[in-house]
Amino acid sequence: MKLISYFPAQQNEEQCLLANLMNNIEELDMVPCHSLQEVQYHVGEDISSQKIVVLSTTDRNELSNVVMIREYLNDSIIMCVLPNEDPETIRLAHLLHPRILTNNSRFLEDIPIIIKNIFECLHQ
Repeated sequence: MKLISYFPAQQNEEQCLLANLMNNIEELDMVPCHSLQEVQYHVGEDISSQKIVVLSTTDRNELSNVVMIREYLNDSIIMCVLPNEDPETIRLAHLLHPRILTNNSRFLEDIPIIIKNIFECLHQ
């Protein structure tokens, strides 16, 4: 299983997420991306493997750009980390059909636990 994480710029949250997952799920192939072009490439790279895509955006404009590539994400398990809880931001995020929506303040608690649970369910 592949985990593709999108953070527009390297952030502490990204480093913590990847370190946490490396310590808990050795079989997970992790691919950090810092551009949407990288995300598109890695999602399309191996169509036979299951993918979890964590998308962290810093503002609504960036989220709009992510929504524009949603056709590439159709077969992936999507998790969105939103910059705020504004109704318009949440509406945009729902266009991606994510498995989970969270915000930056809860990010470190939610995402690693959910990814581990998904991984374990798919590999039983």
